Amino acid sequence: MALCLARPGSHPHIDVSIAKRDNPLTSLLSVLSGALGVGGNNSELDSETPNPQGSGRPRANAALERTLTHYAGYAEATYELTGKPWSCQTCQKPEFQGTIVDVYWENAINGSTGYIAHNPKEKLIVISFRGSKELSDWRDSLNIDLVPWPASIPGSQVMAGVHEGYASLEPRIIPYVASLAERYPDYAILATGHSLGGARASLCALDLSIQHPQLVSRLRLYTYGIPKLGNSEFANAISRLGIPAYRAVNRGDLAPHLPIGLSDYVHFGTEAWIRDSGVTVCNGPTSGQCSDTLPPLSLNLVDHSSYPGMV
Repeated sequence: MALCLARPGSHPHIDVSIAKRDNPLTSLLSVLSGALGVGGNNSELDSETPNPQGSGRPRANAALERTLTHYAGYAEATYELTGKPWSCQTCQKPEFQGTIVDVYWENAINGSTGYIAHNPKEKLIVISFRGSKELSDWRDSLNIDLVPWPASIPGSQVMAGVHEGYASLEPRIIPYVASLAERYPDYAILATGHSLGGARASLCALDLSIQHPQLVSRLRLYTYGIPKLGNSEFANAISRLGIPAYRAVNRGDLAPHLPIGLSDYVHFGTEAWIRDSGVTVCNGPTSGQCSDTLPPLSLNLVDHSSYPGMV
């Protein structure tokens, strides 16, 4: 019950504030976070001095911030697409026009939705997984037992719910991405997603690197608001890939601090903590410089659904 993973349901023509207020998953999140004694207000973060453009103060890691915001659009598209045509509100933005969806899936059994696409203008192959939206997604999210995976990495364990959802997709996704990468040998490969989607994207990135090590140099992993996914062996396996592997954390988002109180769970890669002043980059699971410095009562649910590039 520790996993509060959800993104308020949205639609290109529905006011986001209404969606956040009325979505039953958001109400469930509020109950769970209250039971854990976390979540509430943004007082700790709101005291920070904003850094609007033109203020004369340089934004921290501005180039990374632009990349995070841009790739967030590919994660956002999973909430908006309803089929293979690249047609959605985010899709219409100039920077995403010309993207071609090669595979779209929507699995009612495990609650997974996502797509594989390529963008000739960016020379980019995209694997994007949708985050928690339906009750079936919650079934996966709430299973926080650790299970051995992948078999080739001794001692590595990952969250059972995330693994179950990904394992059913792997036989279709990995071979197709490999064939697409062979067709476009000069394209980078992006694995991305928000919340539960970012969790599945993380497993996909590691899996792809194991089954097709020749693609590691082209691989990049950008996730948004993901929980801790596994133990230290799993985290180290992703770090050893030497790829850009960023875990974006928006202000006081509660989700990246979950599961709470389970010491076996640790984060992988580099945290990119998004605040008004820019992006703070921290390496390692607890650096004492990023979101792990926040007091528990400043963690909240609103920031989980308001990542730059996804609103």
